Amino acid sequence: MRFNLLYRSVNKKGKENTIPTLFKTACELQGVEFVGMDASDLGKSFTLSTLPKLGKGDLIYRSAVGGSASIAEKMMVNDDVSSFYTTWQSVNFSRVASWFTHKKFGLPVVPTFPDIPSSVEELHQVVEHLGSFPIIVKVTGGSLGVGVMRIDSMKSLQSVLDYLVATKAVAMLRKYIPHDFYVRAVVLGDAVVASHATYVAEGEFRTNVLNGNVEQRREARVLPEDIQQIAVQAVRTLGLETGGVDLLYDKDNKPYIAEVNFPNDFATTQKVTSIDIAGKMLEYLVEKAKKVKS
Repeated sequence: MRFNLLYRSVNKKGKENTIPTLFKTACELQGVEFVGMDASDLGKSFTLSTLPKLGKGDLIYRSAVGGSASIAEKMMVNDDVSSFYTTWQSVNFSRVASWFTHKKFGLPVVPTFPDIPSSVEELHQVVEHLGSFPIIVKVTGGSLGVGVMRIDSMKSLQSVLDYLVATKAVAMLRKYIPHDFYVRAVVLGDAVVASHATYVAEGEFRTNVLNGNVEQRREARVLPEDIQQIAVQAVRTLGLETGGVDLLYDKDNKPYIAEVNFPNDFATTQKVTSIDIAGKMLEYLVEKAKKVKS
């Protein structure tokens, strides 16, 4: 068997990405051939037209984010390949669409208006629906806190939205839920295999930030069974078989699904919990591939 990993050698914080190393180690331990493709080299050492043709016995995972990496994955995934998609059509997963899906399935989502209001009148109605200020404006496509803004007044909100409209950005408005931490639950199949809490840094309202100078405390955390099931459903309803589910808790300790990350940077969770997530993910794909062969 071959494990095909589409990755980037440098992560979003500009540091060496440890995920390829974690998977290489897992492959060595399980006797699986490791084939790495650095998405940063796409168009250089390999192109979309020279991508390998994958079939039975091939496993694939994309840890790299970005349009070109996503396209490359779409071109390689098929029903004969063992992936973390329920079917190959699920490769079209969209974070923007996930909120609609979770709401339709009755899962606890953060109250959201999934677009920029088209008029001042509608804007006032949306703010009232979200519980008034402060509210969160989240520009889609960002990560590690980039594009997430806390807005405290109508004047500021109108100014920010005017700019976003002018730049043709896609954004959503969300209820602000005061919280001291968020929980990342890593789902694999029908179970949460690891989870940890990240605490808000002093002077910040975001729990996941790009700024390397911000110190954030993290700790392993075992979630109650009912919360684990919420995380599992958040992933499976999207046609995925793994994902990093971010959960917020309000003052009454009620959980909300903030988002599902796929791919997710599980390296942090693996380090905090000392659980071999990469190994478990590889085992999962190997077992799935055996069923495809049969």
